Amino acid sequence: MYFIPSSNMVWVSDPAQRVKMIKNMLAWNTDVHMIGGEQASTNPYALLNRDAERQGKSVSTGEFGGSGYTTPESIKIIKDGLLNFLKVFGVLKGTPDTREGLGLKPAEIVDFRDPSGFISATHAGIYENCVPLGGEVKAGDLVGKIHDFDHPDVAPIELTSKISGVMAVIRGYPPVTIGDVVCVVGKKFSSIAEMEKVAG
Repeated sequence: MYFIPSSNMVWVSDPAQRVKMIKNMLAWNTDVHMIGGEQASTNPYALLNRDAERQGKSVSTGEFGGSGYTTPESIKIIKDGLLNFLKVFGVLKGTPDTREGLGLKPAEIVDFRDPSGFISATHAGIYENCVPLGGEVKAGDLVGKIHDFDHPDVAPIELTSKISGVMAVIRGYPPVTIGDVVCVVGKKFSSIAEMEKVAG
C-alpha cells in the first residue's frame, strides 16, 4: 500500500492519553496528519502501536510512503520529523520547531476511522488505481478496476467509493485476491478541532 506521507495516530478513548498522542503526532510537522481506524478484519492488538496504546504508553507513528521504496521527500520527513519529535519528547535538547515557526501552512487532517472508507477487492485479478493519492473522491465515484488476468476479453470489475473524501491510501502491488484492501478514502479537515466538531 502507498500512503500520503504523514504522521499518524489512533483516536484512543482515554482523553489524557489522546492529548499526548496528538502532541506527538503534530511534532512531526508533516503536511498531513492521518487519524485511524483500522480495517475491520484486522486484530488491532496484533499491531505494536495498538499494544503500546493499550498499556497507556505514549506512541508516535507515521506512514512515509510505502510499496517498498523511499523518496527524497519521505527521507526528509523522517529525518526532520524524528529529530523534532525527539526534542518534543525531551530526548534531545533544543527548542522544537512548529509549522508556524517554519513558515508552513497549517497541516491537513485526514480522518480514516470510518470503516466504509476501506475498499476491498471483490474479485481476484490485477488492480488498477483510478484516483491518484491525495485526489478528491465523491461517494459513488470510480476508484479502481480489477482486470481478469486469465480472461482479458472480460470487462474489468469497477469499484466505487461509499463515502466522499480524499484518497489516503492506494494499492502499490497490482495482484489482488478477494478481500484485499485496494484503497482507503478518508475525510479531510483543516484542524483536529474541526474534525472533532464534525465527526466526533
